[in-house]
Amino acid sequence: MQTTNNSISVSASIDDTRTTKTNGSTGVGRRENAANDRRMEQCPRFQTCEAPCCPLDELWDVRVKLPGDEACSLRKADRLRLGADLPKHGLFQGELAAIMRFYGTWESYESHLDEKRRRSRSTDSSDAQKRASTDTSGDARASL
Repeated sequence: MQTTNNSISVSASIDDTRTTKTNGSTGVGRRENAANDRRMEQCPRFQTCEAPCCPLDELWDVRVKLPGDEACSLRKADRLRLGADLPKHGLFQGELAAIMRFYGTWESYESHLDEKRRRSRSTDSSDAQKRASTDTSGDARASL
């Protein structure tokens, strides 16, 4: 038995947790929740995305992906930011495995990211200070 509902077709033999979004919702499965929907709706590509397995979906490992289905194309940095509260942090399985192999723990990876952000901020502020001092010395010379 097969039923059709707007944009998806669901077979009665498929577990209801393995459906994809329909009409702006992430699915109709019994384990869906509003927090999961809100997280996925924060994705800038949510309204046009056709990927059935979204890394921002806490149930993405039980979703069905068929050959030829679209894959998520959201940048890794955006997935990390939006999926911060997820066990896989919005990463694909291969990305998470590579991080764990290299850093050993998620905490080590987060520490690395924090240090990288600190260095970036200090570089940005020192560049701004250099520009400010150059502008000031240039103004002094112009007034002579």
